[in-house]
Amino acid sequence: MTTAILEVYRISGYKLIEILYQGFKAKVYRAIRMMDQQPVVIKILQLKSHTGTLKVNSTFGQGSEFEITLPIGN
Repeated sequence: MTTAILEVYRISGYKLIEILYQGFKAKVYRAIRMMDQQPVVIKILQLKSHTGTLKVNSTFGQGSEFEITLPIGN
C-alpha cells in the first residue's frame, strides 16, 4: 500500500484503505463507507488526457448514476 497515492483521491463519506489494482485507465481501491462501516470496492477511472470531469453516484441494489463533462473544441 502506498499512502501518497491514496491521498490523491478524497471521496466524501468513504475512507480509502488500499489499492487493489492500478492500471493505465483505472485504479481499484478497498474502502470503508463511513456511515455504516461497510467495506466497499471503488473503481476510479483515469481522465488525465482530458480536462473534463467524471462524477459517479452509486447506491447498492439501485444502480449507478454517471455525469461526464468534456470540453468542446480547443
